[in-house]
Amino acid sequence: WNQAFLISWQGAYVVKNLMGTVPVHEDGSAYFEAPPGVAIYLEALDEEGRELQRMRTMVQAPPGGTRSCIGCHENKNDAPPPGSPRPLALGGAPSRPEPESWGSGHLDYPTMVQPILDRRCVTCHGGEGGIDAGIDLSGGWTWAFNISYETLLKHDLVGFIRCNNADVSSSDILPPRTIGSGAAPLGDLLVSGHEGRLPNLTRPERDLLMAWMDGNSNYYGTWNYTQNATCEAILTAGGQLGAQMAEAGCGACHPAGYIGSDWVNLKRPEWSRILRAPLSAQAGGLALDWCRERPARTGMPLVDQRYLPPDRFHPLALPRLDLSGTPRPTFASAEDPRYRAMLKTIRRAAAAALGSPRVDMPGAVAVGGVCRRQTVVPLPDRPPDLAASVLGDGAVELGWTPTTSTVGVAFELHRGGSPDFTPSDETRIAEAAPFRFLDYAAGVGRQHYALVAVSGQGRSAPSRAEVDVPAPSSPLTPQDLAATPAPGEVALSWEPSLIPGTRYRVLRARSGEADYAPLTPEPLVAFSLADGSAEPGVQYSYRVQAIDRRGLESALSEDVVAAALPEVQEAVFAADFAAGAKARLPGGRELEGVPHGAARIEGGQLDLRAGGHVTYAHLPEFDLRSKLSVEAWVLIDEAGQMPVFVSCGSWPTVGWFLQRLGAGFRWHVGGIDCDGGQAPVGRWMHLAGTWDGLRARVYQDGAEVGSVPCLPNRTPWPGDLHLGQYSAAPGPSYQVTGRMRGVRIYQRALTAAEITRRFEAGPEATIDP
Repeated sequence: WNQAFLISWQGAYVVKNLMGTVPVHEDGSAYFEAPPGVAIYLEALDEEGRELQRMRTMVQAPPGGTRSCIGCHENKNDAPPPGSPRPLALGGAPSRPEPESWGSGHLDYPTMVQPILDRRCVTCHGGEGGIDAGIDLSGGWTWAFNISYETLLKHDLVGFIRCNNADVSSSDILPPRTIGSGAAPLGDLLVSGHEGRLPNLTRPERDLLMAWMDGNSNYYGTWNYTQNATCEAILTAGGQLGAQMAEAGCGACHPAGYIGSDWVNLKRPEWSRILRAPLSAQAGGLALDWCRERPARTGMPLVDQRYLPPDRFHPLALPRLDLSGTPRPTFASAEDPRYRAMLKTIRRAAAAALGSPRVDMPGAVAVGGVCRRQTVVPLPDRPPDLAASVLGDGAVELGWTPTTSTVGVAFELHRGGSPDFTPSDETRIAEAAPFRFLDYAAGVGRQHYALVAVSGQGRSAPSRAEVDVPAPSSPLTPQDLAATPAPGEVALSWEPSLIPGTRYRVLRARSGEADYAPLTPEPLVAFSLADGSAEPGVQYSYRVQAIDRRGLESALSEDVVAAALPEVQEAVFAADFAAGAKARLPGGRELEGVPHGAARIEGGQLDLRAGGHVTYAHLPEFDLRSKLSVEAWVLIDEAGQMPVFVSCGSWPTVGWFLQRLGAGFRWHVGGIDCDGGQAPVGRWMHLAGTWDGLRARVYQDGAEVGSVPCLPNRTPWPGDLHLGQYSAAPGPSYQVTGRMRGVRIYQRALTAAEITRRFEAGPEATIDP
């Protein structure tokens, strides 16, 4: 994504550290000290703390150096005219930056800006009081950021300037008050008091919001990160909600499957406007009663900010809330079964997100970003204040605020037996850079903590915190366990917890027996499982147990009994290219393929030596269910970059594909890569990828060449099946230059013996079960 999604929505690709303010004299001059070896940016502020102008490039100096400027856009070879008065700022010693009313340091939107909006704005804009003017400032997580952040940027409320120069230059010289808080409608509302609606907004809160805008509206304030940078759960929810809207009769006014970017609130599912807008006003509560007898407007789709900056969707303006037309509520009350089904979908998506939380979500275990400095960072006079609180599952959350004086400083956390204990190697529980730490090992009773700043060989005196930890209670027992028989599997699902980090142990016994055994080696983050090891026709009893972050276990759920149906042995898709692009399906059906580009079919093979590929319309039989196998004979004439032979998915999220990668092969199954083998050029070879519900394997010429444990994301990939190209983004890098034949897909795991037999039969043989 380059500059698009690292720190912000194309506003900046580096974090910002606000050092503070220095005085400007009557003649416009300023003279101040700043840290050496650091990129410094300057902003001129008015008496309200709003930006007049910013210098959109940096200046820096070595230790002890002096930099001066006669004007950024003056001729660098000019000097002040003779007799010019000495700048007033040089009449005394240089000033030092002073923290603003809110403080200094990094500005992190989720932890610093969103709490202000929650206190002062959300009641009317997204919360209990409604969504006034269509502006939602609640903090529900979106695919990349959160609802309020995207709302403020896409409606141009923050004086934002895009820093991705793909087609609009951000380096033009701009007059004062063109960007930033001085131009922002939000700045006007903050200074005016929003017609009396912000009586309790404090000056530090207002200044912090101004400073955030003037940093060009970053979302993340630090380089701290988690492995999952986006929230894929919302994609799953979007597809399911689109289908549920169609079932509820919403298609008369809404395009099929359209879900707006701010319709789903994963943080507070009941606040989702997809539930509130069609809820009758007579239902009270959170009802909006927005649905009318007229075509609905469409705005920004659910996750299209992946591809475009905020100013590309429409002319930036406040939304227009159209309440014309006769009300047509879909839900008479929140007890409507269709409402409950959609709410359940959103809650399950929220649980999935919190199962592996992104860095801006509660319960996230962040990796600390590394601050590289040319000089050793001096220790602050004292470390930041340490705060300690107990979360709902008994874990202790420790946090402190990053400031300018602590940028580049490392921290140690200690837990001891008395309020004034001496920090040592024995008391140290973590080296924590992310400014937040979750202590799962704290005992019951009064706990004593210390925070020590470390830089080079120096160590600061500690700041301290105490907290009383109650006896932890066991997690709630999972509810609504369901077992659905299916070919070759029993599909299990249960109602998930919204406590971050909850895992689940699934146990099975033969019906009537008491020896339950876990189905997976480790507890699951997911709240569904396909038992592909169930013997068809045999009744099994299943139970589920929740495990929290401290390792405490819930009681076992009520048991459910089910038996797997017999597996479908024949291929669910077979393309032998004997009759053109037609593929055989079970029951004598056929599926017509569509050749693209220079793809040719002759002599019982798909010829891609001149390029091209073939696509087939998506069928449910292509989805990841309990098991899957894909096989094909392939002859590579030119190696290419990373050609994809058979594809019905997208790396590294959903679906599957089989490709040549490097010198070998990759079998990708729902986010899991299985690599192995050696890819020759110029001869026919037999390739197969299998997934038996627990493990993915890749075979070359009848022999297993790769194997990995595999509990994939089984969300269906909705796109076409591709032969000879990558289904998610066809392009030259993925083009197969060669020939293919004998492509088959099975909804079961082929055995090693079956795969060996298929290889030994040769590429011209047709072997069916």
